[in-house]
Amino acid sequence: MCGIFGFVATPQKPIHSSVLDRCVDTLAHRGPDAEGMVGWDAAGVRHSGRGADGQLVLGLGHRRLAIFDLSDAGIQPMRSARGEWIVYNGEIYNFPELRDELRTHGHTFATGTDTEVVLTAYRQWGADCVARFNGMWALALYDPEQNGLFFSRDRLGIKPFYYVRRDGLFCFASEVQAIFSCLGQTPPIDTAELAKYLVFRGSDDGQATIYSGVRELRGGHSAWLDLATGDLQKRSYWSLPEDPDLEIDDRQVFERFSELFEDAVRLRLRADVPVAITLSGGIDSSAVTVAASRVGAGEILTFTSSFPDHPEIDETDFALEVAKTCGARSILVRPDLSRLLHEEPLLTKHQAMPYGSLSLYVHWAILNRIQEAEIPVVLCGQGGDELFVGYEPYYVPQILSLWPNVPRMLADAVLGGLRSRLGLTGMIAYLGYFGSSPLRRATLLRSVRNVYRPDLLAQAREGRSLARTSLRELQKQELLGGQLSRLLRYDDRTTSGHGMETRLPFLDYRLVEFAYRLPWRHKIRRGWTKYLLRRYLETHLSGRVAWRKSKLGFNAPNQDWTRRLIEHRGRELDAHPFGRLLLRDGTSLQALPSRPRPDVYRGRKGWDVYHVLHLAALLDWRDVAA
Repeated sequence: MCGIFGFVATPQKPIHSSVLDRCVDTLAHRGPDAEGMVGWDAAGVRHSGRGADGQLVLGLGHRRLAIFDLSDAGIQPMRSARGEWIVYNGEIYNFPELRDELRTHGHTFATGTDTEVVLTAYRQWGADCVARFNGMWALALYDPEQNGLFFSRDRLGIKPFYYVRRDGLFCFASEVQAIFSCLGQTPPIDTAELAKYLVFRGSDDGQATIYSGVRELRGGHSAWLDLATGDLQKRSYWSLPEDPDLEIDDRQVFERFSELFEDAVRLRLRADVPVAITLSGGIDSSAVTVAASRVGAGEILTFTSSFPDHPEIDETDFALEVAKTCGARSILVRPDLSRLLHEEPLLTKHQAMPYGSLSLYVHWAILNRIQEAEIPVVLCGQGGDELFVGYEPYYVPQILSLWPNVPRMLADAVLGGLRSRLGLTGMIAYLGYFGSSPLRRATLLRSVRNVYRPDLLAQAREGRSLARTSLRELQKQELLGGQLSRLLRYDDRTTSGHGMETRLPFLDYRLVEFAYRLPWRHKIRRGWTKYLLRRYLETHLSGRVAWRKSKLGFNAPNQDWTRRLIEHRGRELDAHPFGRLLLRDGTSLQALPSRPRPDVYRGRKGWDVYHVLHLAALLDWRDVAA
């Protein structure tokens, strides 16, 4: 995990190098090990390092988290022998193999970093070099020969890249706060994006953000900024395969999955620093732990949340069984309410955008403990649900795909209800709710109409639908739309807030392309979601973990924690001016938890109002876009 920042200004409106220093400082948490800045004035004179005194038309800044080659040779911005400069955030896991290949083309290397390999790959293959990378990245590369900047983001957008264009200024960063620092203010809030989140939990599903004018370079895209004309050209360098479904039997699919998945884990264990695993006890993180034990990871250290006072969300029994079977050393972490009251503002400020629930604080608390153990790299199971259709709403398109075979539809609905936490009644409710987009929209709007202003709700637009969706359409919207992007943003900001990085074996592009082409029967079978993953766990672990029905992840006692936060900070937030732009007249944050409606209303709506108002207070939200 590193932090990148840069800007391009006009000769008429240059930016002083002190601004570059200030913006890089906002990213210090992302890279605790080193910093670097370089800039050029209108005459082409280079100004390097903190405290340089220059009026710059181009600036690049970096904060480093050292993972490979811990020496100062890895400090960025890094310059190639031919004069290109790079700031880069991420890891290219196959860089040793790429380095060997580049050596056959006559290139030599002075460091043991993947950054130098990226620079050299660009020199050898140009913009197409990114197609050879297996990893996660967001990078900016200044090419003085071509008089432009090359930008790229990894295939699925694991690493963030935000940018803004305003009054002749172009700036980019790993986090929006660096952009705010460059602009000198927080941009107005895009109320259509905010409304989409508050009603449908929709966000991170396109180029727009809730901050007006601040955009994302989407995953799987690169861009070129021509410094002579200011023209920005974006292009897609990767997409999900359009090949037909793989027609392979159970044995073949199991062998190919095991090969790809275990190699993805092996690559992501590469580091010159210690690596740990966040183990919830669920299917995905358990599979990562099993694979790590099978590829010779050495001593495996796992970290798991523990809630002895809330047995309904406690998964320690499963996690301990996984750790014991895999020969891992398990550390249990018990999130503390008193620390939540103190640390939630920092978590929220790091996120800088809405997030779904306080389960994110559970992840935060686990990372606190991992940080205390001085481990900067963690593997997790993010992406397994999207690849192998693990969420219960995915039953809906699977069952609807069987139409007009009504007996088969009924049989699969019964099995799905019995082999999940839904039960038969819950499955019927899911089929009605998620199978009808108009019903779902009306239900969600009705649940919030007494909370938010009518003019705000009128702007809410939902882009995601599960009704009559083919498996490929479903997975495409989940992998490339908001569902996965949102979770990746949560993970990135939470780990970067601790000066750490998360690695995601399930999002190895080879595994993604393979899983995308698998038909339904390898993902949901006889009512079991993630069927292929469960087979993997049954083979190498135990049936008790493999065929469990409950699905929790790093869950939290959200309702109780939200109530305590509102009691602690509600009066202050109710006084914030943004509340008048958000809430209906006569509605207040403090009144929400006391209403007699059931937990869904009290918990989710109370949390949404609380943390949006808290974001407004922490990040100085004042205006909305016209």
